[in-house]
Order: sequence, then structure tokens, then C-alpha cells
Amino acid sequence: MSPVTIRYLARSYFVLALALISWLAFTSDTSAPVFMFWDKLNHAVAFFALAGLIDYAWRGYGWKWLFLIGYGLFIEAGQYLLGYRFFESADLIADGTGIAIYLLFRDTIPSLPMLDMLRQPLSDN
Repeated sequence: MSPVTIRYLARSYFVLALALISWLAFTSDTSAPVFMFWDKLNHAVAFFALAGLIDYAWRGYGWKWLFLIGYGLFIEAGQYLLGYRFFESADLIADGTGIAIYLLFRDTIPSLPMLDMLRQPLSDN
């Protein structure tokens, strides 16, 4: 598989992950299986996964992490406006923790050859 194909797959998975996480964040059905786990751990794991996907989907650095923090803020603001969910600053801290953990282990996570190719400069964005 070419690096361009892998990059586009990562982009597709990133968009799907955003859709799923948005649904989970805004649903009124709190009996969904994901709610059985500790909420802050869910946030950290979700944003760790989003950080990995966005890192391989697009090149660049700072804008990716700012986008993810902004997305976390969007979720919390949306929950506040819904009325049946709540804005929690601790959720934003958990989101940032997931991103930070990804960044800490970014270079030490075992490199899969398929993913390592994506670190190389390409002609696409």
C-alpha cells in the first residue's frame, strides 16, 4: 500500500472517529456500553486515538493539536447547551492528557513500516 493510500485511509478513519465520538458525546442515551467505563478514561483514550489518526492523516504539527483541543471544547460547549449533559473542565483536561500521552510516546511507539512511511515528505497535503 502506498503512503498516499495510507494517508487517505487515516483521514477516513479520523472522520469516522470524529462522527462516532460526536454521537457518543451528544447522545441522551447514557446506557450505551461506552458509558459503563470511567468517563475521564474514555476521554483520554478517545483523544489518544484521535491524535494518532490525525498525526498520520495530515502533516504539520501545532495546528493538529490545537484542532483537537478545540474539538474537545466544542464537545463540552455542545453538552452544556443540550441541557441533559454537562460542561466539565475535567473532561478537557482528560482530552489534553490523551493528546499529551500520544505525543510522549509518539517516537517510542514501535514503528510499523506502513506507518513509518507516512513520516516521509510527500507531494500531497
